[in-house]
Amino acid sequence: MLRLAACLACTLILAACAAEDGGGALHVDSYVSTRDSAGHIIVESTAPAWSEDSRWSVAAVPLIRIGAVEGDPAAEFTRIIRLFLLHDGGVAVADFGPHEVRYFDAAGRHVATAGGQGGGPGEFGRLREVLRGRGDTLVVHDPTLDRYTVLAPDGSLARTVSDSRLVTAVVGERWVAARRLPGAVPDVLGTIVQDTVALVAFTPGAATEDTLGLHPADASFYAEATMGGNTSRSVFPLPYAPSLVVTGNGERVVLSHGRTFELLIYGRAASAPQHVRRPGQRTPITAADREAFLDFRYGPRLAAGYIGTAYADAPFPDSAGTFDRVIVAADGPLWARHYVMPGHEARTWSIFAANGMWLGEVSTPAELDVMDVAYGRLAGVRRNELDVPFVEVYDLHEW
Repeated sequence: MLRLAACLACTLILAACAAEDGGGALHVDSYVSTRDSAGHIIVESTAPAWSEDSRWSVAAVPLIRIGAVEGDPAAEFTRIIRLFLLHDGGVAVADFGPHEVRYFDAAGRHVATAGGQGGGPGEFGRLREVLRGRGDTLVVHDPTLDRYTVLAPDGSLARTVSDSRLVTAVVGERWVAARRLPGAVPDVLGTIVQDTVALVAFTPGAATEDTLGLHPADASFYAEATMGGNTSRSVFPLPYAPSLVVTGNGERVVLSHGRTFELLIYGRAASAPQHVRRPGQRTPITAADREAFLDFRYGPRLAAGYIGTAYADAPFPDSAGTFDRVIVAADGPLWARHYVMPGHEARTWSIFAANGMWLGEVSTPAELDVMDVAYGRLAGVRRNELDVPFVEVYDLHEW
């Protein structure tokens, strides 16, 4: 009886918080929060909390659009790998081409540029990845120089940390790195390979690590490929397989194994994770999906060459993964994108409140590559008919 009362009290507290996160009328009887014997908090939803008149939607027209084919160097992008919505209404754009992070204000005007290719302080030998730290700080990974550059909210250089670990998220004053633990090397063609990833948390500049757990890496298969008359054997990504996603917002680290509709959330304490679950069925893989895979994933040119020979006899799972991208909004909610399949004209996202309750689903256009959601806005990259990338920021109607 005491345990039941505790669960009910926890549910009522979460429901009150959810009203603030989701707005409007919510079906708060569709989920419950419990704690298992290992101390893990489990938030399990049986149905979306949004009602028909409370679900979120994305505005039809962008609030701002940043980009240029020519004439404005600050707005000319080549390969945008990340973008971040900032608290003051601005946006930071990481462009792999010039190895720069460019800052724009709420009206889309260029205000600052960080980086540029080079080896000096604040420069990048190669801009590989950018992570959100606390507030609007950004952490830039430079694998060429084996270091991380921390940028202040205005884009100025805050500090540089030499470290060869592969950092995947920032939580408080600690960083989280992924370390792949390879399994046995197969010798039979077609063998599916399932390695493991160890996640560790550490303070930048320190060697001491705390292990957050072992997680399944993306599956691959052992295959033979031919190029220019030469044949070699290697492992290749398993088609439509579940993906391990690790991301964060400076305050929390969120993981998806891509096997079920579940997210694991670590807070600053980085102890036992919170489990967030919703019901759902994985998408079955059809004969048409098999036929479309190579062009969809690699494009016609690669599909007709070396890659195509490797996938000639590729094993296919019966169903695709669940989530293939997760965005942890700076102001709390979680956006988990459902696995993208060929022929889909829209992208479906499961939205969870900051406390883990499943709110519902939001659709975004397939041609808009959504990269961040925060502060009532959604931002992504859309390419024009010349394949030139443009940044678009939309209002998010949170009813």
